[in-house]
Amino acid sequence: MDHNFFMKEAIFEAMKAFEINEVPVGCVIVYDNQIIGRGHNRRTIEKNPLKHAEIIAINEACAFMGDWRLEDCHIYVTVEPCPMCAGAILQARMKSLCFGAWNKKAGACGSVIDIIGMDTFNHKVEVEAGFMHDECAAFMSSFFAKLRAVGRAEIAGGTSIENLIIRLEEPKDYRTVEELTRTAFNTPDRIERSKIDCPIEHYMVHRLRKKDGVMNLNFVAEIDGRIVGHIIYSDAYILQPDGSKIDVLNFGPLSVHPDLQKSGIGSALMEHSISEAKKLGYGAILFFGHPEYYPRFGFVDAKKFNITTCDGKNFPAFMAMELKEDYLENISGKFIEADIYNDKLNREQAKEFDIMFR
Repeated sequence: MDHNFFMKEAIFEAMKAFEINEVPVGCVIVYDNQIIGRGHNRRTIEKNPLKHAEIIAINEACAFMGDWRLEDCHIYVTVEPCPMCAGAILQARMKSLCFGAWNKKAGACGSVIDIIGMDTFNHKVEVEAGFMHDECAAFMSSFFAKLRAVGRAEIAGGTSIENLIIRLEEPKDYRTVEELTRTAFNTPDRIERSKIDCPIEHYMVHRLRKKDGVMNLNFVAEIDGRIVGHIIYSDAYILQPDGSKIDVLNFGPLSVHPDLQKSGIGSALMEHSISEAKKLGYGAILFFGHPEYYPRFGFVDAKKFNITTCDGKNFPAFMAMELKEDYLENISGKFIEADIYNDKLNREQAKEFDIMFR
């Protein structure tokens, strides 16, 4: 049995729940190395407390087998089953259960109670707990951070940016901004695409406040008192062949809550921060970003200015913009950014920091 493959299929089901604003729990049931039942949480959308991922998958599996007994079947769930679902797994006589994240408030496989492990039942289910825990837990963290940051009504699409305010970040905002940044970069599609253990961007924001971050260019976007976006800049430089340095800016992370992306908040943060950077006398901005999005603000391919990455390379995602006319003229060299942007260097520290957000 390929546990990794089948749990990833359960995670794929959890993504479906996340996309419809259900608590992101996903499940698959396997017989003879074939998935015969799938389910994701649909309790809210169908207004039915029975519509848990496991129950939906069990119904499909029973229909496939033509029997209520699933004795040679294995069930994979992204989150520890609740009492109802644990009971259903026992009643279906399943061979094994593999689950990812622990459910500290309602888990019935060891967290709150242990229905599966009770000796009084005449059927025993083999249990593997905490398999791919971090990947599975990420969905739960993202979902509940989404509820905290935007609110249930706004998740349904009720937020307007007409009252958008952009202001400097204050110490009282720190935790909220870190939660927002984690949510913005911890979406299921990014987790699947990047194969990351955990997001790093909220840790980057945390570190940039202490070193290399430009606090006069550290802005939050706020709607009706709620922070919905954030951008932070950092000091960087161009190292010229003669060893001299030309000061420039870098920026990022730029974060907008997933439910409010493509609403103009990111553009507003960019335009405001670029304007303020000019007022403060900075000469240029260099950074790595999407080459189809950022040219609208004035960014161009950095190779136009004979500037390369620290490795001496150029590619469309490496862009530059002059804030002062001809600031980058007659300059050539390598772009050197703050150490925090080195993912490999900070991955382990980020994982430790991320524990506080689960």
